[in-house]
Amino acid sequence: MLAKYQEISHFIREQIRSRKWAPGSRLPTRSELVREYGTTVMTLQKAMDELMNEGFIVSEGKRGTFVSAMPPNLSTFAVVYPADPDTHSGWDELWTILGARKRQFEEQFRLRFEFYYIGQGNLECEDFRRLVGDGCSGRLAGVIFPMLPADYMVAPFLEAGLPCVAVTRDEVPGVNTVWVDFADFLRRSCDTLLASGVRRPALISNQQLPFDYASGLSGYAKERGVPIPPGFLLGVSFERKQEEWSRNVIRLLLQQPPELRPDGLIVANENLSGLVLNVLYELNLRVGEDIRLVQHTNFPSSYRPMAGVSRIGFDIRALLEGCLDELRRCQRTGEVSHSKLIPAVDDSSLSESSAPGVRA
Repeated sequence: MLAKYQEISHFIREQIRSRKWAPGSRLPTRSELVREYGTTVMTLQKAMDELMNEGFIVSEGKRGTFVSAMPPNLSTFAVVYPADPDTHSGWDELWTILGARKRQFEEQFRLRFEFYYIGQGNLECEDFRRLVGDGCSGRLAGVIFPMLPADYMVAPFLEAGLPCVAVTRDEVPGVNTVWVDFADFLRRSCDTLLASGVRRPALISNQQLPFDYASGLSGYAKERGVPIPPGFLLGVSFERKQEEWSRNVIRLLLQQPPELRPDGLIVANENLSGLVLNVLYELNLRVGEDIRLVQHTNFPSSYRPMAGVSRIGFDIRALLEGCLDELRRCQRTGEVSHSKLIPAVDDSSLSESSAPGVRA
């Protein structure tokens, strides 16, 4: 059972969420609200303090109390991670970028992102309870899953009618999806290698990448007159606990005699870049001389570009914008879409700032 002040804050929150009290509109006076809810000034003030802390209302002194210009139900978006970065062995660099650039993205889009870390299958964790509470009580405008979400993660929000979007190629019932044009990324990467004189390109990707992407690359390279042998299409894991297995597979590919090993590599997941570079170093292979490298990158990257490495990937700002567009469209129309595709870009087409925190 809710306390009296919580009942009042819930009612006012619903008035704002339903647009009965529009952004910027003036609320009834304190005395009017006390009479309407049959409560005391102290209890009402406790409810108002809660709403002010949440960002739903603002007090302007003698002018009165107003609905915020951008209340949370219009401006706060949840970003849900499937684990804590300190404990998850398969943490994705994309998620790191979202966290590191959070304030920058908030300023660009003029809204707020709230992060939640939920371990696999952990319905009892504090962040899951907080996420469900915020989502089902009107304190969120939508939920962004930067990965394929489990059913239990989306079920409470679908029931509450809160729009959700996931960054995945898979279609999730009731959830909008946004994906990246990975086939275009692979074609552009192939073109970059061939333009530099590569005749034996190879692909190293995460093993979760659907193999039809690798098949498409193989067909494209064959059309360009440079067939890729099946043994040059590798899928490995970037999880820390699997690192030695992955290292051995990459080493087998690259330790062959010069006339048999690849002279160009597409590293199709930036989480594998460090591992691949370490193996090249171990084998005394010089990037840009012994082997050409195209590296998948999410921009703005946490790392500075390396000499001899071409970077092609996806603009996280465009990805976020696509997610926000889908959430707002769904909020307006109630329709779920699976058609949003983010194009590939390279670092020469982006004006990345050399902001502090970019790593060498």
